[in-house]
Order: sequence, then C-alpha cells, then structure tokens
Amino acid sequence: MKAELVDRIRLAWIVLSEADDPSPGALTTRPLVETGPGELLLGRDAAGVPCLLVPVVAPGPEESVGVITVRNRELATAEGARIFTVISCLDPSLRDVFDHLLVNVVAALETAPEMHPGAVAIRVLADWRQLFRGGVQTLGPSELAALLAELLVVEEVVARDRVRSLAVWRGPSEARHDLRRGDHAIEVKSTLSHTGRRITVHGIDQLEAPTGGSLTLAWHRFEEVPDGPLSVFTVADRLIANGVSAVELHSRLEGAGSPPSTRDIHDAVRFKLRERRFFPVDRGFPRLIAETFPSGVPEGVDDIIYKVTLPEDEVALDAAGADAVLTRLGGGS
Repeated sequence: MKAELVDRIRLAWIVLSEADDPSPGALTTRPLVETGPGELLLGRDAAGVPCLLVPVVAPGPEESVGVITVRNRELATAEGARIFTVISCLDPSLRDVFDHLLVNVVAALETAPEMHPGAVAIRVLADWRQLFRGGVQTLGPSELAALLAELLVVEEVVARDRVRSLAVWRGPSEARHDLRRGDHAIEVKSTLSHTGRRITVHGIDQLEAPTGGSLTLAWHRFEEVPDGPLSVFTVADRLIANGVSAVELHSRLEGAGSPPSTRDIHDAVRFKLRERRFFPVDRGFPRLIAETFPSGVPEGVDDIIYKVTLPEDEVALDAAGADAVLTRLGGGS
C-alpha cells in the first residue's frame, strides 16, 4: 500500500509539472485519495513548490520545520472558497523524502480522524524533523560503494526478517561491526579496483568476532559505470518498498553521510556488482586481533590500520553457507 501510494504521488508530480503554471498566489491541483471528511489534493504553485492539501472546516495549528511548512490557506474552488491545511516542501532536492512524509501523513489522517489535519501533520513531521534541514554533503565513489555494499547486505538480511527491522544495521553508528544480531555479526567491505582482493581493516577488533559468536566478512567488487543498475538510493527505494520504515532508513542514511538532500548527486553515481564473496572470519583468516599482542598493543600505538589480502575462493562460503549467515542475522535459525 505504501509503495503504491508513493508511485501515485510521483505520477501526480509529473502530471502537475506538465500542467500550465497557476497564476501568482494560486495552486494547480489534482486529486490524490479520498480519505476522512474530504478529498486530499496534491498541488504546486507557480514556482513549482509541491504540497498536499487537506480540506478542513476551520483553520488549525501551523508550524515550519526547515523547508517544510504546515499552513492554513483559503483557496477558491469550483464549490467556492474553502479552507485547507497545506503541507509544502520548499527544497526540490528533498522531493523524494517529502513523498514518504506525505505517505505517513495520509496514513495518520486515516487513523486519527478526530484530530485536526494540521495537528496530525505536525505530529508526523516531528518524527522527520532532522531530515528536512537542507544543505548538501557529498561522498566520493569509494565511500558510496562502501555504503552501497552495506545496503545490499542489509537488504538481504531484512528480507529474512518478518518485521523488516533495521536494528541489525550498525554501520552508520560507527559500531565495531556493520551488522550484528546477538553474538553474530557481518563486516562489509568493498573495492572499486579491477584486480586484487585487498581490504583495509581499522583497529584490532574489527575482524574479531563477538564473544562466543561468529563473524562473517561480506566482500564486494563494484565497477563505476554511468548506466549501472545500482546506487545508494535505488537500494534504499527497494528497502522502503519492501516494508522498511522510510524515516528510519533516511535517518540512518543521513548518519552514513547520504542524507535526502544528496539524492540527485549520489543517485547519479552508478555501479555494477562484479564480484561478491562471504568469508568466515575464523582462526585461519589473516587478521590482527587482541590475542596477536599477548602483552598488549605496544605503548604509544593509538590506532592500527592495515591491509589484508583475502583468501582463495575455496575458503569462501558457498550459496547455502551465505544464506545461513544472512538468515541468522535476519532472526531465523
């Protein structure tokens, strides 16, 4: 239902963008859905600012959070002057996340018909507040490839989790391992190099399994290509379509350096996945861990960063072994 409504909203924006510009101060609108006491409308003004219009009997509360506004407006309609609660997004670069905000607003309106639509919108907006601060920060291709690799593993783990929770994804919070459930973890690495299988390891605990548990390394080789099928946001869209919370996912992407305001820039960096391997990180795996230094890390050494050449393919997990790891992280047996 959420994916269907997002598609409907995006189609409406296309139709509205092709319509004649409204006169100054007016809006061009089209119906979205029937809900509650009246019809919801999508609209845009002469400057192209998108909005959701909810008909109301009387004005309600108003608020502005970054580039999002909740305002009361009286507009001329075929039935005469009517009052609307209007939720608008002033930054075009945040259009995608605005679409998901509107999906949440529509759902909240249906579950709280006794509340004024303005109050409903403000309550929903509180959960999305940090995502509408605007501004742009960008990651380079290597950093985007690293984030994409994490998302691909997250996608497979979440598909095996009946509640579609992102709690297993720890990477954006700079935890020791990128994904972890209980005593089991996955560390994700990637490369854009066309040859060799080398990874960079940060610290003596990154390749150390949780106590009493297991650690698996998920390694990816990407090629950056203009028409590649993969980007950070193509996978993010798939996760949302499969039931992941849009606001939670966008919040985690922001923590990873790819907030909604970077969508156009980051979505233009495209990749193909050329290789992927899962390696059990056990005693035979090349690594530095705490027991490598029986007397402790030498005094004066504050951090250890080193490179590892990955083992041969026969050491990698087969399809069944990789599936077992992903299922375990997804909450299965």
